[in-house]
Amino acid sequence: MLSKSPKMSKQLRKIVILILLGIRALLKKLIHIYPRFRLCRTTTAYAANSTFATNLSVALMTLRNTTAATGFNATTVGNSSFDSVTALALCRASLSSQDCQTCVDAATLGIRNACPSETMAQVWYTLCMVRYSRMNFINKSDSSIALVLFNTLETPNPEEYDRKVKILIQNLSYAAGVSDTRSAVAKTSFGTRNIYGYVDCTRDINGSDCTTCLLNAAYAIPSCCSGKWAGWIATPTCSIQFNMDPIDHDDWMNNPPEINTDISPALGASPAVGPSEYGRPPHGGRGRLNGKETSIVIAVVVSFIPIVGVAVRWRVRRGKGKRVVATEEITTTMMETESIEVRSFVYDLDVLVAATDNFSPANRLGGGGFGSVYRGKLASNEEIAVKKLRAGSMQGIKEFLNEVTLLVNMQHRNLVKLLGCYGEGEEMMLTRRLKQEGRLMELVDVTMGSFPQEDVLRCIQIGLLCCKESVQDRPTIYSTLVMLTDNSVTLPLGHQDNHIMMENAPMSPESFSNNSMTVSLANGR
Repeated sequence: MLSKSPKMSKQLRKIVILILLGIRALLKKLIHIYPRFRLCRTTTAYAANSTFATNLSVALMTLRNTTAATGFNATTVGNSSFDSVTALALCRASLSSQDCQTCVDAATLGIRNACPSETMAQVWYTLCMVRYSRMNFINKSDSSIALVLFNTLETPNPEEYDRKVKILIQNLSYAAGVSDTRSAVAKTSFGTRNIYGYVDCTRDINGSDCTTCLLNAAYAIPSCCSGKWAGWIATPTCSIQFNMDPIDHDDWMNNPPEINTDISPALGASPAVGPSEYGRPPHGGRGRLNGKETSIVIAVVVSFIPIVGVAVRWRVRRGKGKRVVATEEITTTMMETESIEVRSFVYDLDVLVAATDNFSPANRLGGGGFGSVYRGKLASNEEIAVKKLRAGSMQGIKEFLNEVTLLVNMQHRNLVKLLGCYGEGEEMMLTRRLKQEGRLMELVDVTMGSFPQEDVLRCIQIGLLCCKESVQDRPTIYSTLVMLTDNSVTLPLGHQDNHIMMENAPMSPESFSNNSMTVSLANGR
């Protein structure tokens, strides 16, 4: 029988602590190398061997070499207004130089991969941001909303939560304006938990512009993030974050200053809540392990590698489930609209999968050539209908975005409201509020009446015959009247018309002529 040794127990505790610290450090490293959002904009693409490309490489290399020392740097390379590059990098104020360097290294490489030929781009990582443009934006504040992410989890007592978030962000906005680092962090109590807030601006703008930018960003909270567990709203020059889970950031974990949100801040008042109050994360004491202990640690760490892999995968999936994510084509188009509401319409795939029980056949309401419609229920118990487009429906990303934008901006009492969308690769979905009362058929024109199915199909078939590309294949007016009035007449069998596949038909130069005009005259038949 094994006896318990206090010394061995202490050693095992030390080993477990080392393993947990190692896993936490590994997970923290991972958040440096995955971008959260990218924004690529251009009017003209630059060539790989152009002067602009060379200047961009120099500018990004300058950021890699100089940002970590202070957490911020901006530079302009080139003299020509067409080929010059202005670039900027910003790290979270509490980051150590080493962590800032890691994040900026990833971001300066990632922005080239994310936006390979754009003359204006910006990428946000969890702990840093990199931006470049052909235009010189130094000392110029830009308050246009560029990024909106939020956790889909709802908070208890959302009205009180929203009120506290508003006051917290207002306090932090004023504090950042007078901070040398143009940043501020704090927490406020919310029931038995805390709400953590962080704001920052690029350090090239003045304090007044910083506060104004942050307050403008905060105006978007009711539209996108009301009652949400966490939110992140950013413009090109400032960013606000709030969260009830502080685990991702040391400045939230290390007991940041607390703000009383029972009263609103006076205009211009700024609590002292800058990064200097909490400083760098404290370093623990250092000790040594003997050879035997070292061997045990190595063996245990090696055995934990599969667990770490599972933890990493869970972490990435958890991050995806907590925020709204979409392909950059969809999100970028949303950001270019003037409506804040449009930007918050993008759903996470995991949310729709959970709502529809992985698109269970039991939840299928119907379908057609476009795809299928499924019944679902969100975590908030709101019932929805998810239109999942078929992969071969021939609807591309451009057409999908046009449909989403149109439906969002259409308002009518007989239209079921569009709640959101999702798009990635060939997976494209639209989400509407499920109509609970009444019947959709009641919205059909009451003068249409009811007709036998065979009569409807006969009219459709005659209509298709009249749409033939070749005039010789179309029925005459007399034949059409006979087919419509005499059901004993057998209709010709239809076949796929040539013009349906015209987009895929090969075309040769001989098919066209220069400086010519074709005039079509209607002739009676």
